[in-house]
Amino acid sequence: MTNTLETLKAAADKKADADKAQVIAAEELAPAVREAIADPDISTAKIREVTGLSNARVYQINKG
Repeated sequence: MTNTLETLKAAADKKADADKAQVIAAEELAPAVREAIADPDISTAKIREVTGLSNARVYQINKG
């Protein structure tokens, strides 16, 4: 049982690290997304296609 809990803890730690990395990546991506939104020649559909972000996430970034 101890080994199973250690495995679970290790997996949870990896998930937490991945979540932190995702937040950092999103913060670094936000200025570029805002710049693309400001460009009238770039649609939000194209931004979503290029970044893989959802429409809701693009909207959140745009609102700051």
